[in-house]
Amino acid sequence: MKRLSVIFVLLLLTSPILSQTYQLLWSDEFNGDVLDPSVWTRETGGGGWGNNELQFYTDRDTNAYIENGNLVIQALKENFGGRSYTSARLITKGKKSFLYGKIEARIKTPYGQGIWPAFWTLGENINSVGWPACGEIDILELLGHQPNVAYGTVHWSNNGTHAKFGGSYTLSGSTFDADFHTFSVVWTPTKIEWYVDNLRYHQIDITPAELSELHKEQFLLLNVAVGGNWPGFPDGTTVFPQKMYVDYVRVYKDATVIPDVAITTPINNGIVTPYSDIPINASVNYDGEIEKVEFYQGGAKIGIAYAEPYEMIWENVNPGCYNITAKAYTADGYTGTSFNVVVKAGSDCVVSPYTGHPSYIPGVIEAENFNQGANGEAYFDNTSINEGGVYRVNDDVGIQQCEDFGEGFNIGWTEAGEWLDYIIDVKETGIYNLEARVASEVTTGAFKLMLDGNDLTTTINVPNTGGWQTWETVTSSDFNLTEGVHTLRLFIESGNFNLNRLDIYHPNSQPSISIISPNGGETITSEAGFNIKWNSQKVQSVRIGYSTDGGSSWGFVTQSAESQFGVYRWNTPNIDSDECLILILDESNFSIRDTSDGFFTISPTVNVEDVLTVHNFSLEQNYPNPFNPTTTIKYSIPSVISTVGRNLQDFSSTSSPRNDDVNVTLKVYDILGNEVATLVNEQKSAGNYEVTFDASGLSTGMYIYKLQAGSFSQIRKMMLVK
Repeated sequence: MKRLSVIFVLLLLTSPILSQTYQLLWSDEFNGDVLDPSVWTRETGGGGWGNNELQFYTDRDTNAYIENGNLVIQALKENFGGRSYTSARLITKGKKSFLYGKIEARIKTPYGQGIWPAFWTLGENINSVGWPACGEIDILELLGHQPNVAYGTVHWSNNGTHAKFGGSYTLSGSTFDADFHTFSVVWTPTKIEWYVDNLRYHQIDITPAELSELHKEQFLLLNVAVGGNWPGFPDGTTVFPQKMYVDYVRVYKDATVIPDVAITTPINNGIVTPYSDIPINASVNYDGEIEKVEFYQGGAKIGIAYAEPYEMIWENVNPGCYNITAKAYTADGYTGTSFNVVVKAGSDCVVSPYTGHPSYIPGVIEAENFNQGANGEAYFDNTSINEGGVYRVNDDVGIQQCEDFGEGFNIGWTEAGEWLDYIIDVKETGIYNLEARVASEVTTGAFKLMLDGNDLTTTINVPNTGGWQTWETVTSSDFNLTEGVHTLRLFIESGNFNLNRLDIYHPNSQPSISIISPNGGETITSEAGFNIKWNSQKVQSVRIGYSTDGGSSWGFVTQSAESQFGVYRWNTPNIDSDECLILILDESNFSIRDTSDGFFTISPTVNVEDVLTVHNFSLEQNYPNPFNPTTTIKYSIPSVISTVGRNLQDFSSTSSPRNDDVNVTLKVYDILGNEVATLVNEQKSAGNYEVTFDASGLSTGMYIYKLQAGSFSQIRKMMLVK
């Protein structure tokens, strides 16, 4: 029974459906007179759609229309576009896309041999990565010759090979064309569940790394196909027209798992001093563990905070107008994004660097982060639209999602004569080399770099790399840059290539890390926040360790932090030592590292709460976490247990009515609910306590620790990494 009760608690922790409180995020109730063009695009064409389908999808109202509060998709037998049937395929790509939540539609299906209705999703990045690498979630598919069976399936790419996993639901005593039914999926960071009329019939665990495409935004599709490899083809029994009726499409979010995040400073529409350092602060309201908060200018990430207070310093903000947001990530993989805050540096919205400050050289310039401003001022593009429809959607440069290392975005749809400007800040005069990541299916591409209106490089030719997302590096060597702020122009001499990034470094530069602080001699307060800072070159992410005994033993500050921002807020441990060190390593190559040049001190301070009465139970998150092999767990027992913390027998006549002692247990379990350690099992009086857990004999993995004091109990997770 001990194990069963723990497993039950674990299920409560890991099964969102038990605590879901859904809030409507978006819906189309189809109550108007026409289909909403701001939401739905009528995708057109024949060609079989990869399945040998027979219909031609049209943009005509005869194939998709609104009637009596329902969307109607109608398949007709008629000659059109070289095909014998017509129908409609409606998509929300580029208009509405979603990541996680409950996606639901109330539908009455068509029927008949060769009829194939569907309600499904595809990855918003399909234009960049193709199918099935974009991921696909089939919420409803039905084969017309099996009108009482609904299918739910996911598709993904497994090392370049199409993989899928599906299930089905059989309706008893009726068919899905006889009446409306609700079809939905509940999509979380850990699983996808399929429902018909709120009855779950199928699910898949999506935590394996090979299912990464199922953790990216997806758009919606509704269509009725005619014929195809799976349903077969119409025959003499098939009746036309065939209609799919859709009462509504709704997308919900689980309000219990979405963090509420807001930017508290700077204020919206505030004016700040140009070229100053601007603090950005965010507040997060969430009943659970926050993994990190990222800060954005437009679509570009400009900072990150891993612990409270969630803040960053936005350095050297150039004159211009900016749009700032914060995005909070929970430990379970959910995200919440703040409302946009408009910030003006100076009095005018002038041409400015997209991230708010120049790109620093030596360093990396992301191609999509060209200056912000009007076409012809910050950049020049021959078209008036962003053909890729992502990232900077209101600018005219074509941008798409990128499959190169680091993912992100790339510029594309390039044409001769176009250019992109970047404000750069060269840190030291000298000789530099360029490495540019490019992709193309042709050999006609070419570009050059210009500096302050003058040629910096000769023509750089772009080869046929084998595909628009097959990336190679082209180079240019030995050009001079002088210290200071400049305008770098990427000038396209001949188009038809994609560009991801420009790496500009001194010749023979190697990856490196250099700690700024604490680097020796500092005194830091224990149990307080301290910003670890470093500089790095050619390093993507770092692992940070600390020692309080001169380097004899080490614990984790964090196993992974982005290196580009060079800062990590550390909640210092409760120790008193003058032999402390910090170690920062390249996460991909531990030989690239730096250690504090000398010892620094962590010194405790008296906490007023420690000498006052404790009023509430608490079980704190262990520290460090992750850990190897030891970690510290703190907990508190209140001074007046009352009936909250004591059983009735604690108040029997044989006990003192003011005896605040209570039996306390603190136990550790593995993820299957097996007890692996008892850390505390004794009577405890009011106060603050801590205990050290030594996991030397245990394997890497997640563990659960549970505090029980009378009727009070609390559970937390911790991660052992060896």
